[in-house]
Amino acid sequence: MKKIFYYICAGMMLLFIVSCGGKGKDSSKKNSVAASSVSGNTSSDDVSSGKLSSANYSAVDSASDDEGDKNWFMAQTEKAPVKSVTASSELVEAKFAGKFLYPPINILDGDFKNTWCESVDGDGIGEAVTIEFEEPVSFDEIQIVNGFATDESWEINNRIKTLQITQVAGNHYQRKEYELLDGIRDWQSIKFEFPQTAQTIELKIMDVYKGTQYEDTCLDDFRLLFRGNEIPFTGVENLKKIQEENSRAMLNSDFETKFTGLFKKIANVDDPFVYLVIDGGNERGCVMKADTEDGKFNLVDFDFCEFLPSDIDEETKKEKQLDIFADWMSKSNYTRIAVVEDGPGFSEYSVGNCKIYEKSRLSYVNTTVAKLVSVDGNIVTINGVKYSVVPSDETFVARIPM
Repeated sequence: MKKIFYYICAGMMLLFIVSCGGKGKDSSKKNSVAASSVSGNTSSDDVSSGKLSSANYSAVDSASDDEGDKNWFMAQTEKAPVKSVTASSELVEAKFAGKFLYPPINILDGDFKNTWCESVDGDGIGEAVTIEFEEPVSFDEIQIVNGFATDESWEINNRIKTLQITQVAGNHYQRKEYELLDGIRDWQSIKFEFPQTAQTIELKIMDVYKGTQYEDTCLDDFRLLFRGNEIPFTGVENLKKIQEENSRAMLNSDFETKFTGLFKKIANVDDPFVYLVIDGGNERGCVMKADTEDGKFNLVDFDFCEFLPSDIDEETKKEKQLDIFADWMSKSNYTRIAVVEDGPGFSEYSVGNCKIYEKSRLSYVNTTVAKLVSVDGNIVTINGVKYSVVPSDETFVARIPM
């Protein structure tokens, strides 16, 4: 009986030690990336069913900060609502009057006949696509179709050899490099040991397989899976229409002249502003501020806002946190107030290729997203939404804490 009691106690003690060891381990390590395979050649049945054959996997060591790991969290896996897809550059075949377009949204359409292609001189090392979702998404597998996966375009263009993937969600980030196999015109799979969470995913070219004729590097398609099931992208078709129109607009060389011409200086303010209200409405809009020091145009601020009349009652001012501006506004000639929620983050902006690029920094990780912009007189279209320019000298910007 004593022996039985002894064995029971010993077993309970061992269980306690194992349990404590598990709790003492940093739970943030759940997100450490360990891709299980990159696919070899696959049949159409294997692709449609999500069953991919196993092949050698190669991961290149890179920075992964513990602070990022500690902020990991599990998000939903039902859908991936796409907010934007940004490329650092994109090829537009101007010689064909924009007939051939290669915008980054092509990597989410599931059509191997469409691809994203970078447009810088050389092999495109360092060029990237950033996918931004409306909300965080969790997944345990990424699948990629490399190159331009059509018979006539595969070998003559570059394919990606080493791909750097950066995932950011809130204060969580993860960055790794993966080596893709060449000669595969189908899905390749990067599997993770534990679920990953991201609201933005950046895919950066680090090395390439050389094409036989062109230096353009292409990426054909991309998708996320969780437990073997594809997570559907939503919002792609609308973004595709907007991006294709935007790509054609890139052929119009006077975009930057039209855009910078919107900004006007107002009394007693050195920096020029532009105020835009949704076309046909009078409440929602955006505010942009520029810096023209040394004769150069730099976009320094972009904020979505709510427009209110300056003579609103005291109760509304308090509700909107505008009571601190009440006395100042009563002595001004402004007819409207642009209410901007002043967030804690910091962003840098640049303008080009019919886009406003916004670069944000989280620890050592930079993420860049873009707003697609076109200008037609006093009508400005941003990501498919039309805005009208409103007078700058009649508007006061009130920044309130989030």
